[in-house]
Order: sequence, then C-alpha cells, then structure tokens
Amino acid sequence: ILPSHYVNRWGIVPRGPLGVIGGGTGNDGVFANVAAKPTTGVRVQDGDNVYMVPEESVRESPPSYAAAQADAAPPYFSNTVFAPFDTGSMSIGSVVVDNLPTGTLFVFMWNALISVSFQFIGFLLTYLMHTTHAGKFGSRAGLGVTMIQFGFGLRAQMEDAMAGEPGPTQWPSAAETMSFGTGAETEEYYQGLVNNSTMTMSSEIGATDAMVVSATTDWLSFFLMTVGWFILLTSALGFWRVKRWE
Repeated sequence: ILPSHYVNRWGIVPRGPLGVIGGGTGNDGVFANVAAKPTTGVRVQDGDNVYMVPEESVRESPPSYAAAQADAAPPYFSNTVFAPFDTGSMSIGSVVVDNLPTGTLFVFMWNALISVSFQFIGFLLTYLMHTTHAGKFGSRAGLGVTMIQFGFGLRAQMEDAMAGEPGPTQWPSAAETMSFGTGAETEEYYQGLVNNSTMTMSSEIGATDAMVVSATTDWLSFFLMTVGWFILLTSALGFWRVKRWE
C-alpha cells in the first residue's frame, strides 16, 4: 500500500531467513537412521544424452542359487485346504460337473425306460426336463433303443411280406397226358391257364417293384439300427465318464 521509498526507509521490507538452504539435512531425524542417505548427483550432458554421475551401485551382490536353496521356506508358504463341507455327508450323484449334478444309475435307467416306453414323445419330455447328467444320457439311451426297435420292426415286416407272396403258375409239361371227358372241359381248362398266365405276368411286374421297395426298406432298417446303437453306446460311455469324477 505504501510507496517503496517509505517502505525501504522505515525498514518494513520482509526479509527471508538467513542461512544456507538445506543445511540441516545432516541433522535430519528422518535420514539419521538410514544407512544409505540420498546424494545429489552431477548432471552431465553429452550432446543429446544426459547422465547423472556418480551412478548408484549395489554394494552387496545377491546370494547364489545354492545359498538361496539352502534357506528354509517361510511358514506362510505351506498349503492349507479348507473344505466347505464334509465329503462323507454328500449323497451319491450330487457332485456338480459342468453345471449339472452327475445323478445316479437309477435316474439313468428310469429316464431310459420312459424314453423307450413313449418313444419320441418320451425322449422329448425326458431330455427337456432333465436336471442331471444321468437324466440327459438316459434320455438319449432310450432314443437309441427306440431307433433300434424301429429298425427291427421294418426288417420283420419285410420278411413277412416276402413270405406271403404266391409263386408263379406253371404250365403243364409236354410229357404229361391230359384226358378230358368232353370238349367243354378241355376249353375251360386251357382258358384257365391263359388267365393264370396273364395274372403271373402282372405279378412278376409287381414282384420287381416289391424287390426295389424291399431293398430300400432293408437299407433304412440298417441305417436306423446303426444310428440307434451309436446313440446308445455313446450315451452309456458319456454317463460312465461323468461318474468317474465322483
């Protein structure tokens, strides 16, 4: 507020503390108990590179591997396992594997029985409502058994159809001697042979179509049985692999 002339004349100018700045570091209580006190290095510039000298160097070298290996491990390195529950009180099939309990053999067989009894509807119900691995694999095993049954059923129907077909009508050989009482009987006999031969030709054409159908049915039954056995075996193997974790 006052002019500088009067301030300097009356001695009102604020003055800083006298003494060297940093002179009390030797008696500092913080660094008094420290073995390695910080030192100020000299900044040396060599072109674009800047170095601080002298560089700090480690006075003590690290111990050798053999010396470090001879030291005993601290006690906090020991492993301690805390079980959240008693394994003896666990029920069979309650071990969780892939977010699902393993289940029991009874659940596997029960789901397979329902899947086989109601066929595809039973498979859909048991597979969509399963809560364990046993239920899932049992449902798939029942589907495999159902497909095997369908394959055997197709093969049995084909064999029954082949066994019920009539054989072709045979014409009489030339060595056979035919005797008729009247001309009307002779005409009736040969007229019946002509009609039978016409039916035989049509039956042969139908037999050719039946052979094609039977071959297709045979391959379809073989395919169903193959896929059914594959699903059944993979389901049983998958359930066995899950039960190994218990």
